Amino acid sequence: MIGREVETTIIVPCYRAEPTLPACLDALAAQEGDLAYEVVVVENGSDDQSLAIAEAAANEHPGLVRVIQEARPGAYAARNRGLEAARGAYVLFTDADCRPSSGWVSRMLDELRDAAVLMVGGEVLAESGQASVVARYSARQNVLSQAHTLRHPRGPFLQTANLGVRLKDARAVGFDDSLYSGGDADFCWRLRDHRPDGALRLVGGAVVHHTHRETLGDLYRQYRRYGQSDVLLSKKHGVSLPHSTVKLILDVLRVLLAPVLALLLSPFALLMRDAVIALSPLLRAVRVAGRRWGQVQALFMRQRLHRA
Repeated sequence: MIGREVETTIIVPCYRAEPTLPACLDALAAQEGDLAYEVVVVENGSDDQSLAIAEAAANEHPGLVRVIQEARPGAYAARNRGLEAARGAYVLFTDADCRPSSGWVSRMLDELRDAAVLMVGGEVLAESGQASVVARYSARQNVLSQAHTLRHPRGPFLQTANLGVRLKDARAVGFDDSLYSGGDADFCWRLRDHRPDGALRLVGGAVVHHTHRETLGDLYRQYRRYGQSDVLLSKKHGVSLPHSTVKLILDVLRVLLAPVLALLLSPFALLMRDAVIALSPLLRAVRVAGRRWGQVQALFMRQRLHRA
């Protein structure tokens, strides 16, 4: 990259990413094609070895990896800091717990260079080799698939785990760093308002592999954050909350009946030697409980919310 004008900036917000950041940066450094790009790691106050890992990558790949810091907490503040520092005409976003495929940058840019396109994104798939029941369950449920966000009733959006835009458009809109959840949807919806004629395009083959949460506690916190997002987006964009009486009753039943369903599925799980089959109702109950409690927190207890 040295001596060439940077065409594309990849922004990676980083917070407590010690286990996953090396694979992310290695994958970004090994992208296919004759590309002029830079990787901007925005360190966001980690108390582990994330900063040291990012700085080591910058030393190993001078001119490719840059490390900057953002003191304000939150991935949206970190992404805004990355936008300020970006030098490319195009910006790609991914996360420190993601590993982009080798042709990710080139495939995203092939579509983004089309003047009719406003934003592009690829699929978010589970990282292979995760052994925990929680991670395997999340992989089977495709919990971070872009297919879910593209069906949102307010309008389709793409997750910043795998998103590409023009720098000038991203700077014109920016991320709302007052939000503690839901910022991906908010950014994309406001981007559509900024350029309503621009197309949203899902890019085949531009895959990133995401490392799913490994523990019940992490799964619960993930869905609690989604519940908070439901309320925040409802307040800001008029999105209907998923808390009709019928849905609430169904969710209560999912939680109450989860142990019974787990017992009923146990023989089949033993036969298949697959614990995920039996534990799926219980893990679904954790997701439901986390999301509903997140909604309650965002509605009535905002002062007690913490960074996810």
